[in-house]
Amino acid sequence: MNSATPSAPDAEDRPMSNASPHAIPGAIEVRGLTKRYGATLANDSIDLAVAPGEIHGLLGENGAGKSTVVHAIAGVLRPDEGGVRIHGRPIEPESPRKALEAGVGLVAQHFSLVPTLTVWENVVLGREPLSWGLIDRERARDRTRRLIDRLTVDLPVDAQVGDLPIGSRQIVEILKALDRDASVLMLDEPTSTLSPVEAGRLFALLGQLRQGGTTILLVTHRITDILEHADRATVLRAGRVALRAERASWSEAELVRAIVGDRPTAAEPGTEELSGSSILRVVDLTTREPVGQNLEKVSFEVGEAEVVGLAGVAGNGQETFVRALVGLVPAYSGQIVFRNEDVTRATVGERRGSGIAYIPEDRHGEGLIESFSVADNLILGSHADFGTLTRIDHEAVRSHADGLVEAYDVRGPGPNAPIAQLSGGNQQKVIVARALSNEPRLVVAAQPTRGLDLAAAAEIRARLRGVTQNGGCVVVTSADLRELFDLCDRIVVLYAGRIAGQVLRPDFDLDRIGRLMTLGQSAA
Repeated sequence: MNSATPSAPDAEDRPMSNASPHAIPGAIEVRGLTKRYGATLANDSIDLAVAPGEIHGLLGENGAGKSTVVHAIAGVLRPDEGGVRIHGRPIEPESPRKALEAGVGLVAQHFSLVPTLTVWENVVLGREPLSWGLIDRERARDRTRRLIDRLTVDLPVDAQVGDLPIGSRQIVEILKALDRDASVLMLDEPTSTLSPVEAGRLFALLGQLRQGGTTILLVTHRITDILEHADRATVLRAGRVALRAERASWSEAELVRAIVGDRPTAAEPGTEELSGSSILRVVDLTTREPVGQNLEKVSFEVGEAEVVGLAGVAGNGQETFVRALVGLVPAYSGQIVFRNEDVTRATVGERRGSGIAYIPEDRHGEGLIESFSVADNLILGSHADFGTLTRIDHEAVRSHADGLVEAYDVRGPGPNAPIAQLSGGNQQKVIVARALSNEPRLVVAAQPTRGLDLAAAAEIRARLRGVTQNGGCVVVTSADLRELFDLCDRIVVLYAGRIAGQVLRPDFDLDRIGRLMTLGQSAA
């Protein structure tokens, strides 16, 4: 099979490959898979074939449609069109049990282990061997030991899973799948939280499984994982197949281009002159959270009147970084200095009081209390400014809300109405209005325009740019590179919890940023 169609830039053009993906008899065969969620087309006539005993990479940015394909193969969802076959047998939609019986094992990005149980208890959970109606613990241990011996891994069967490192927990997930006789193993972003040593052990294990005849679908955004370990690859972009390629003919540049798409045009540079003085300085920031991508010695500065974008495929540390800046994730080591003051151990409230504002990614989970009124949401975190410890000055709250509602053109039933009655765009305006109302010196904005229409998104970008007119600065994350190109003076790319590189305006270049995002390096 030759490398095929380098990209599918236009939604109207159907990507075609030089060879049918079904030329190889498939351990996994996906034909014409289409899935819609309302007006969103998650998968558009996806064809995918994975040969028995191969490692096949499924690549693409977040939102490209990878998870929908995986869930269809695992029998979790019902496609609107098309279907899935495992070893030639059709998989019944919305029947994970049937997929398991057909030999499909899924190791999800977020593990489904019980941390308080031992290794063997997790491996046999739901399929425990019984003796006289009771769990036969010795048989269960022996069954687990045989799997561990087969894979030649160092894993104590009686260890509590919650005490194991992430890499070992992932091996337990693989053991679970093999205990259920999985002949097709799908791994979703398997190296996203692993150290290089743990990732090396994982791929050594996958190589053993492949030699034993197990078929492996490796779902990832990390091109290096595919280049070094896969036999063939399929790239999805915007719900369509953008590229089919094989080891003998693929190139790194071709995979990068297929993942990120066409080059966006950078906007004109901002008119603000950077003073060169630093408002925010981060030195060797390291985190040790149990969930998510941790940071490893991240150093970073933001100057006056500067908008800095954090780019990276989701799960590479952007979320941890912005939450660490505002105090929601503690620093394990390193230092955060804001306006020449060490705020590394400062609370969220103390940082807010010093002039750091936060626009959270999760509008409903962290940004708003939906049962509260618009006015009450506008003073969240600053109640002390509107009364005493025992009494809220409701007139002051209402006056404050009236001013912000007018200034930010928040449309809805009025300041006294529950904020749940507002549209998503107007709810986001409330969050932005609250964040900017005290003229902060630093705004940390996580995905501030996600899910908004063009007009609302443009207005919020303008508000963020307005922060710099008073000498403030902004750190912003966005899944949309075009937004970062339009908004930022500088783009810093995170990869596996470290800074892979940065690009200054006007030298924004999609190829370079795409390589940093997917490979952790620039062109040689």
